[in-house]
Amino acid sequence: MSEPLPTTAQSDLVFQRIKQQLQAEQVEHEYLAHETSKTIQDAQDKLQFDVNSILKTIVFKQKNAGLILVGLTGHKRIDYKKLGQAVGVSRSKLSTLSPEEVLQELQVEVGGVSPFLTNADIALWLDVDFPDYVICGSGRFDYSIRINSQELIRSTNAQLADLTKVEA
Repeated sequence: MSEPLPTTAQSDLVFQRIKQQLQAEQVEHEYLAHETSKTIQDAQDKLQFDVNSILKTIVFKQKNAGLILVGLTGHKRIDYKKLGQAVGVSRSKLSTLSPEEVLQELQVEVGGVSPFLTNADIALWLDVDFPDYVICGSGRFDYSIRINSQELIRSTNAQLADLTKVEA
């Protein structure tokens, strides 16, 4: 059995795979190089991006089923009950992956997850409330992808639902 690649090498391979995928599918997008950023708070503190345009992608697993990527913008929080209703399972059958599980399953670290990591076994769900353009993960902490939201939906076959927790 070969040694696992160092995380930075894994992330770079994922980044290159996403670049090839977007190019092959002729998806209109822009790469944004920036200081290392792993969280929405990092981005708000360090980067010149409107935090409400940043699409964070969170990885969930369904008990006895596959993974789900969930994207929502800014500081919004996921309403687990709404997510369960959207994907057709009870809330108790959904859980977030640990950082180790994210790395094992997607070859990227938490904070570098991209909505383009979908495949036949991994679906993307997006909250219905987002701007015309979003800035999303690329697999690396020092690059993001700016993309038209409709183009993101089209290229990832994303499902839309109201997934945001209403803050009191």
